[in-house]
Amino acid sequence: MAKLRFEDLYFTQAERRPEERTKEETKEKIEEKIKEKIKVIFLKNFYFLLDKKDLEKIGPVVIQGHEVIFEGISGKEARRKLGVLLAQGFNDLRTIFSEHKAIYIHQNSGIPLFGTLYFGIVDRGTNILEVKPITGCNIDCVFCSVGEGKHSNKLVDYVVEKDYLLQKFSELIDYKELKPEEKLDVYINTHGEPLLYGDMIGLVRGLKESEAVRMISIITNGLLLSKKLVDELAEAGLDQLNVSVNSMEPEKAKELAGSKTYDINKIKETLTYAAKKLDVVIAPVYIKGVNDDQMDDIIEFSKKIGASVGIQNYLAHKRGKKIAKELSWNRFFAELEVLEKRHGIKLKLEPHKIFATKQLEKPFVKGDVIKAELVCPGRIKGEKLGVAKGRVISILGCETNARMLKTEIIRDKDGIYVGKAK
Repeated sequence: MAKLRFEDLYFTQAERRPEERTKEETKEKIEEKIKEKIKVIFLKNFYFLLDKKDLEKIGPVVIQGHEVIFEGISGKEARRKLGVLLAQGFNDLRTIFSEHKAIYIHQNSGIPLFGTLYFGIVDRGTNILEVKPITGCNIDCVFCSVGEGKHSNKLVDYVVEKDYLLQKFSELIDYKELKPEEKLDVYINTHGEPLLYGDMIGLVRGLKESEAVRMISIITNGLLLSKKLVDELAEAGLDQLNVSVNSMEPEKAKELAGSKTYDINKIKETLTYAAKKLDVVIAPVYIKGVNDDQMDDIIEFSKKIGASVGIQNYLAHKRGKKIAKELSWNRFFAELEVLEKRHGIKLKLEPHKIFATKQLEKPFVKGDVIKAELVCPGRIKGEKLGVAKGRVISILGCETNARMLKTEIIRDKDGIYVGKAK
């Protein structure tokens, strides 16, 4: 007997209709097809399907959650044969909550973790680093600056292997050659909701093991928070929760979140608990004519639980959702001054002490024409991700299926590379 256990995989009977169904099939035929499928859940929020018949070819099989048990075969042989099936399955990985195609980026994927805002590590040459283990979001905020959400028009999601992320983070710290008194602030700040990452506790714990890290913050919509998760994050070494709360009124909060399941009362309860364990920053997006009348209640709630307030100015980005006109920065700060006087609280927060650190070298600059290896689809139509000299490049206007592509670099700011197909 071979008992195989996978901590990051959960095997269960498929409960959804297979994609290959046809309109002519009867209900009974569809149910029969479902029984032939095994759903493999990866890191809680991704999945692919396996044919049960393919598993049975390895040997008589029993599925028990994280374990797959085969009769009449050695563990080594069972693991080898199942490994082939799993590798094929990962080619059809999907995001559970959106059904987007998903790509797993791991140590053997050939995809670096530097060069893109989608995933990996963003190093702008300061003591502030951004870590991005995942893309995708569980709600549909009507003002989202990066156009994320369960119903977004993004074509692909990415999820990064935790150990790969920690390895490259450690290598980056070594490269920076920091002095003992120089410490880094790490923001887990994703295109979407970071708490969808299946091993966030392990990621936080691994990041905090570095003596170079002063503070770790997660930027979240708060919907997935619970008292238990707050305790686990605090124990793992998290210092701060930066939570986007945009209304205290239940119906208005649901409207802004684009989600009927968004429960502001539950979030308030959890944040009240979290403020006793962590530094909580409540960070509403100030949208004139949309939720500016909600700021007073948000500020008073924050004061009540001992949280900081970090009001953000709504900005209409090119690929973001546009719901209102932007306020000029002068007008925005004037609005903050009115709120400061009304509530006796400082809202124009002093910026973190930012200092320069050694930045990763830039292997190419704007205007360079290079050859890049195309490794996977990008998130928007006509985009693919290419790799050259250890960096990821988002290549626009790319319709080819070729393996190599000549690309002109049209952006190199902060070590983020965008190219245009030549």
